[in-house]
Amino acid sequence: MKYLTILIILMLPTFSAKAVGQITIERKERAIKALDQAAQLAEAERHSAIRAELLASLAIVYVKLGEKEKGEALLTLSRQLIEEDDDLTKDCYECPSKEFFRILLAIDHAQAGHIDQALKMLEQLVRIDKQRQTDNQGRMLAGLASVFAGIGNTERALELMDEAFELAITIDDEIGRSAALEESAKRYALLGELERAMRVADTMGKGPFKDDALIAISRKYAESGQFDRALAINNQIETTNFKPDILVFVAKQYLDRGEREKAIALLRKAFGASGQVTALNLQQFAQSDVALLLAKAGQYDQAIQIVKATDAQAPKLRLLTQLAYVFAQAGKKEAAEKLLSEAYQLTSNSSGTYFQASDIVEVANAYAAIGKSARATLLLAVATGILDAIKDPDNKGLIFSEIAFSYLILGDDDNAFRMAERIEVESNVRLLTLLEIACRYAEAEQLMGMKYRLTSELMQP
Repeated sequence: MKYLTILIILMLPTFSAKAVGQITIERKERAIKALDQAAQLAEAERHSAIRAELLASLAIVYVKLGEKEKGEALLTLSRQLIEEDDDLTKDCYECPSKEFFRILLAIDHAQAGHIDQALKMLEQLVRIDKQRQTDNQGRMLAGLASVFAGIGNTERALELMDEAFELAITIDDEIGRSAALEESAKRYALLGELERAMRVADTMGKGPFKDDALIAISRKYAESGQFDRALAINNQIETTNFKPDILVFVAKQYLDRGEREKAIALLRKAFGASGQVTALNLQQFAQSDVALLLAKAGQYDQAIQIVKATDAQAPKLRLLTQLAYVFAQAGKKEAAEKLLSEAYQLTSNSSGTYFQASDIVEVANAYAAIGKSARATLLLAVATGILDAIKDPDNKGLIFSEIAFSYLILGDDDNAFRMAERIEVESNVRLLTLLEIACRYAEAEQLMGMKYRLTSELMQP
């Protein structure tokens, strides 16, 4: 399990911080201190492919800080490590392939400014995939296409996508073919090739794979302002559990453009569709999304009614914390604090567990977002106390990491470091937490955010 931690951290959203202009000497020193500590921790990683990715990630921030010599040395070492024999299935049968880490390494080089080297590494992977004649039905090529596009080579991306599609349609197994075609359609949509994406979707049989692809395509149409086309695609969705998705997304686009009445009409339609969703968790998350947007549209009473009707703890907690921010932004500070008080009470349902600690951190972040820093700091201390009372050390690292990030948002850098130091070394979570701290000091959030976006698209098209 511990070898999957790097992937979990890669999927976490990078927190945002306001740019403060030129990096001060003090901030640079703090960033380098965090990076140096992380580099030492990386030496303990036994798998050379994982260690290569860790070191290359650190290199991005060293280069951003102007520490080019250190950054280049780590990039060179990472290229050497990735070529070593490394059985990633040992101790970690769930770990991704070595090729996956090669892709991450290429992304790192691109983010460090080595575009040509990154392209060379990606082309090497294309050759490896074709030479092996693997049975991944073009999925590797499709994933590589997204990365090529992400670093600016759209022409090569489309070539690979066309090859991936041709492989996908040859798959005999119906489920395997549907899954591969869904991925092709979604990746074409990500590239902005919406008509191609629709043609791929048209080759698919009815069912959830096709519906999921259509939702991805519809969202891209909505993002481009083609709302009628997006809503027309929604009429093709047959999976009941997916019915609210496009309606909610288009409503958000209308709200962002100031078309409030159109948004409200769609949200009411989406709420009606959510009543047909048979999976309770999906239903309540869909209704939470509707409530949040209704509040943003000024329909506060309707939003509160949905909160009252929500039973499951996870969607209710998320809704309460997010609504609080919307209410606060609208000047309804008292109502916002009331929502967060209710959210905090909910955390007692999982008293004395990792879940309670994590939920309290979520509430603390919400208090910080509405300007209640003292309350947020107090709740972070409560969450820390809950973790301290749990004797089993497993899983503590990720929550200590969450707390460290929360302290960073509050501007409490010292406590952020203290939390990082409490994370067990073996899991790589401490290393990656220090990397995030360094990103804050180096003002490299946008740079690393691009890497995380590319990684997310690679893993979940």
